[in-house]
Amino acid sequence: MAENLFCAVCGTRTVNGVCPNCNPNAAQGGYGNADSDKYRKIFVDSNEQFVGALGNSYLQNFLLSGSISNGFSVISNRRVYFNGTTFYLNNGQFTKQTESKIVDLKDVTGSGTIAINPVKFLALGLLFMILGVILFFVAIGSAASGASGAGPGVMLLAGLPIGIVGIVFLVVYFKKKMTLLKIDFAGGCIAFNIKWYPPAECDAFQRSLRMAKDNAQREEENRSANAMRAAMSAVAMPQQGAPAASGADELMKYASMLEKGLITQEEFNAAKARLLK
Repeated sequence: MAENLFCAVCGTRTVNGVCPNCNPNAAQGGYGNADSDKYRKIFVDSNEQFVGALGNSYLQNFLLSGSISNGFSVISNRRVYFNGTTFYLNNGQFTKQTESKIVDLKDVTGSGTIAINPVKFLALGLLFMILGVILFFVAIGSAASGASGAGPGVMLLAGLPIGIVGIVFLVVYFKKKMTLLKIDFAGGCIAFNIKWYPPAECDAFQRSLRMAKDNAQREEENRSANAMRAAMSAVAMPQQGAPAASGADELMKYASMLEKGLITQEEFNAAKARLLK
């Protein structure tokens, strides 16, 4: 547990597992307005509050100049925002594109990383490189042994372009090799190439996303519970001046609420026992 007592980014002692320096709002157990004003350019609602970000250097560049040089994402207490270069899963392949997208936290279903490792380009590159090197040394050896004819020259000329082809395959391999941080949401997913992002920043972003999702879920559950209690109170308390409803009428109302999912079976049973006393 000792390794979790200090932030991996700045070394500050953590509070509840969260760095108060890198993510002060989350460390305090809630959201503050200290950083939120900077992100009004991004947020849909002026009441939204900043939770976390991925690609901070690109984000700050966007806030200062309005230009987008790479992908970044911002989490508020209500939504997740995407801007810049992203990847979409299309027929089993990730397609690169530039876009701006907003997803409600309630629609986010998860996040994780995917390693893209096109080994076929690596294998072809190594194969052509080895073949080119073999032809080169065979040609050198033939020339050194005094072999006559055009053989050594042909092998040397053939080995050079074959080796270049191998280098091209290796370049393609390293260009296509990447690690994507993928965020799934209802209706699709979006991913960022995190090759140039600090690992600690990526980890902190995923923790912030899960924390914001949990908080949004709790708020939604509280709203539903309050709505249910209000509905139960409205049924239990007859309107002023209206004749008191009979126990049978009230029981029918509770049965209707149970059918609609506004109350649980236990709550219905308790109301039934009370009305049939």
